[in-house]
Amino acid sequence: MTFGIFIDIGLTNIGYCIGDLTKKNLISYNYFSPNDFLLEYKLKSIYNEFLYLIKKNDIKLICFEKAYFNGKQGYTLGSVMGILLLLVAENNLGLIELSAKTIKKSVTGNGNSNKDQLYKCLLEHFTFNDSTIKLNNHITDSVGVYFTYLKQNNLV
Repeated sequence: MTFGIFIDIGLTNIGYCIGDLTKKNLISYNYFSPNDFLLEYKLKSIYNEFLYLIKKNDIKLICFEKAYFNGKQGYTLGSVMGILLLLVAENNLGLIELSAKTIKKSVTGNGNSNKDQLYKCLLEHFTFNDSTIKLNNHITDSVGVYFTYLKQNNLV
């Protein structure tokens, strides 16, 4: 099987899921919270976490939701995107960036839908049954990224 990692980027919390690239098969999902105070250490933590996941799961693609923000938040999220791009280059991975509007439209049919609508639509396609992981918006957003990939590739 060929796997991808699908990411809802952030600096405080990052949601991700790992999915099969050839058929609808959600392998795992989780989130992590880099807890270092300084940006450079948070970025190092993000790099190490995703490098581990890439190597452990034989990842061939990184797909994430593009973030559009201004000011300090934009700088910070841009730094996280830079870490992901570095991982793509270092590991010879494919890359897909999707807009939030594209993901929402793909999952719900409405590019302006809210997080609850997104979650309800994803429940029609996926079962979230890992009781060890608290499902949150970051995870469901990452599964929305995965669903959009599947839909764009005519796999759902």
